Amino acid sequence: MRCMKTFFLGGIIICSFIPLCLAQEKMRVGVVEFEIRNEIDMENAGKIIAELLAENLVNIGKYEVTERVLLTKVLAEQKLGVSGIIDTRTAPEIGKFYGIDGVITGSAMKLDDVITVNARLINTETGDVPYAGTVKFKKLRYLGEKMEVLANILSGISRERLKVIKEEKERQKNRYGVFIGAGMISDS
Repeated sequence: MRCMKTFFLGGIIICSFIPLCLAQEKMRVGVVEFEIRNEIDMENAGKIIAELLAENLVNIGKYEVTERVLLTKVLAEQKLGVSGIIDTRTAPEIGKFYGIDGVITGSAMKLDDVITVNARLINTETGDVPYAGTVKFKKLRYLGEKMEVLANILSGISRERLKVIKEEKERQKNRYGVFIGAGMISDS
């Protein structure tokens, strides 16, 4: 009996430490102002795109996103932000200087009536690009929605998986029905 208690207690202790061992430290990334290649009919478009993308990345929770304003300041000091030369060659320098693991950079352009936003995550240690993505849309009112899609792509979540996640959230929301007075009407 005593052996059984020791075994049980040992199992509880081991199970308590498994989540700690499996927990990964979040990659620390900075999002820089996007380069606007031609007019897309929005003032400060590069800053707005970076802000919306950073917000969505924070909401996903895969990355620790550094304050974009501070990163822009550092890049200006290094004369990298102004010239737009953040690439796989210069990203490691930025990572060392600012203490980040990755830089998210990109561009936006409008061809005919289609706005295209490209983004990539550059690993500042290796210079590799583990994730890159593109979104296209015709109306600026879709910018927020498309930055959510792009953030998911940069987090390793495919468009198909994102669709499944959204459908599940919608089902959960609808599953609870509508409360009216003291009763409940279920739409199931």
